[in-house]
Amino acid sequence: SHHPRLEPVLNETFGVMLYQEHVMRIAHELAGFTMPQAEILMRAMAKKKADLMEQMKPLFIEGCVKNGISEEDARRIFERMEAFANYAFNKSHSAAYALVAYQTAYLKANYPVQYMAAFLSANRSFREKVIVGVEECRRMKIPVLPPDINLSSYDFTIEEINGQRAIRFGLGAIKNVGDNAVEAILLVRKEGGPFTDIADFLRRVRPHRSVTRAVVESLIKVGAFDSLHPNRNQLLQALEMLWEQAGKSAQPAAGQATLFGSDATVKSTSALLLPDVPDVSIKEKLEWERELLGVFLSANPLQAGYKFVADRITHSLDELTEVTPGALVRIWGMVVHLRPTIDRQNRPLLFAKLQDHSGAEVELVLSGDNYHAFAHLFEKDALVYVEGIVRHEEPHRPNGNEEEEGEEETQLIVRISPRYIERFTLDGVPAVSKPINGANSEVSLSPTQPKTLTPKPFTPTVDSKTSVPVPSAEGIRTTGIKLRLVLPPKLKEDEAKRLKDLLTFNQGEVTVEVIIRNGAEVKRKQLPMKVKLSREFYEQLTNLLGKDAVQIIR
Repeated sequence: SHHPRLEPVLNETFGVMLYQEHVMRIAHELAGFTMPQAEILMRAMAKKKADLMEQMKPLFIEGCVKNGISEEDARRIFERMEAFANYAFNKSHSAAYALVAYQTAYLKANYPVQYMAAFLSANRSFREKVIVGVEECRRMKIPVLPPDINLSSYDFTIEEINGQRAIRFGLGAIKNVGDNAVEAILLVRKEGGPFTDIADFLRRVRPHRSVTRAVVESLIKVGAFDSLHPNRNQLLQALEMLWEQAGKSAQPAAGQATLFGSDATVKSTSALLLPDVPDVSIKEKLEWERELLGVFLSANPLQAGYKFVADRITHSLDELTEVTPGALVRIWGMVVHLRPTIDRQNRPLLFAKLQDHSGAEVELVLSGDNYHAFAHLFEKDALVYVEGIVRHEEPHRPNGNEEEEGEEETQLIVRISPRYIERFTLDGVPAVSKPINGANSEVSLSPTQPKTLTPKPFTPTVDSKTSVPVPSAEGIRTTGIKLRLVLPPKLKEDEAKRLKDLLTFNQGEVTVEVIIRNGAEVKRKQLPMKVKLSREFYEQLTNLLGKDAVQIIR
């Protein structure tokens, strides 16, 4: 229910405060604000400027009281306006975006492959959006195929593989391969047909200055020649020799085309000789692909890693903007960027950017005790599991500039302050050397740390002779048992905080009893909260307190 004086303003939206104009009209009609004053209030609410809102709140309430509205109702209306202004847009903006949202939703629902190919093509220059687009394709079970020198166009295109439609990566989306180089390659391929091998490719594109040796190296690294030469290392090792040979053969070819006509093409009849060397590791291929394409195509360690932690995490990284600041979350990701630095007091800091299976990224901030406890776990490509506190920060605007009318609102910056971090590996996950469907690819990485998430034997300390069943993956049968924690008189501040987080995060039906020993004195206390017992929870407790301090009793 709402105040009757709001009826003329909100009747068009069935009582829902939806548009920025609603806030302005309420301020104008109920509180007597001028329209410029009402706009200032609306913008303060939209930008969450607490100090300005606090200044204007008494004026709003005073104006409402003068217009016959009680102080309590005026305060309630103002608070409602604050809440709705967080997501309100102006009417024209809302209408335009509603139409675009409906159109794109229709296309995505009814023409999913065409829609995703168009989305990727439109965003090929924006690495973050390409990552999100490819992950969305995988979620929708649309195969994403790597670039191919004979099959790729400039943009992302649709192909049919074994009766299934797939999206082929465009040459224009490869880093270090410029537009002019792509145009030259496509022109040569159109005029002379598909390339037969890398020597044929080099002879035909060599006259075009835009196709440099660095361009060819990038094409090799992303697998654009895999259909002709599956061993990328062979091509890289031979590239210098092949490049020089192509340069020599391209010069007379150009002269003969002028003398005898455009159909006279010089072709080498000698067999292509490549060095007998093993291919590079799958890990190195993945590094090249992430650097030059932004995504993994030869294999998918992010999907493989997710399988290891799916039952532990509370959120994927793309969901963190919706999480209340200050909340404790469990996340995971691959380390994609590290930035060590120092603060103003010359203390070390580490900013670590993670990417997970959703394609989204988030930044961890390690400082103080967290830095000393966890910084050694971080290196490029490491996989980490993190429990931490969500922080939201407004994007920095140079010179304090405000957004212009109609400008897109910049997304909040989400950072995580970690409380607990584990590093893990993908031991035992099968490798797929050359998939055509990136959606189901996995990779096995060699161990980089002794600590992994491989299940370990569970042997809890048991008080008395009665045995407690070993927990399944879901947990322990909890009938008639109790968790006892034996604690010293004082815990360190970080240990107490960690213990509280663990108990809060694992609530269930099992009673928790705490015993505090101080010399001969023993205090026994039953906690108000109950917990759910699991192998993971037990191991976290014993890692924190020691095995003797954690007992499961009947």
